[in-house]
Amino acid sequence: MLKQEIIEWLSKMNITNYSLRDNLIVDVDGSVFLFHRNLEVIPIQFGIVKGYFNCFQNKLKSLEGSPKTIGGNFNCRDNNLKSLEGSPKTVGGDFNCSENDLKSLEGSPKTVGGNFNCWGNNLESLNGCPKTVWGYFDCSNNNLKSLEGCPETVGGGFYCSRNNLESLEGSPKTVGGDFGCSRNNLKSLKYLPEIKGELHCDDNLKDSEEYCKWKYHFIMNQRNA
Repeated sequence: MLKQEIIEWLSKMNITNYSLRDNLIVDVDGSVFLFHRNLEVIPIQFGIVKGYFNCFQNKLKSLEGSPKTIGGNFNCRDNNLKSLEGSPKTVGGDFNCSENDLKSLEGSPKTVGGNFNCWGNNLESLNGCPKTVWGYFDCSNNNLKSLEGCPETVGGGFYCSRNNLESLEGSPKTVGGDFGCSRNNLKSLKYLPEIKGELHCDDNLKDSEEYCKWKYHFIMNQRNA
């Protein structure tokens, strides 16, 4: 796009508080709301957006053009994405790529300051996701057979229900909230990480040694709280 075309597109999208660099990259001192606009592409290149960037409920097949840095939340839910290439590198708030057609998380942000939502895709692998997520991590409703590649540390809850998991091997090392693993093909809770919240699993696992250990620690922590 030429400079004048970029200005006209920004005006059409009601984006006003911006600056245009010499290389035509657009920085926004605030938030960008592009949701439900029938977009198939993001036709300009954003640089830094200090607020939120919402492009959910479009027809996007690519995130090319997305900002490199987001101060708040980034939401690309409910598009036609098959890849996260082009995603921001740094997201200060939540990152939501749920309800797309993703099979991999390659291209994910390196840093997410809030929650990471990737539920409701066709994920076969968690490779490529951030190593640390400060909020919760939700990869439910996918086609995962393994948790290999998932974040090592999750500050909030970790949810992997409704997948095809036969083992919890590869789970995060620590989970700061609840752990949900129901409606998989698990035969045991081996590799259950250290969790600080509640455990949500299928009834057939509640007689296991791992469940009993978790229940004991949970009750003791409740008494000492």
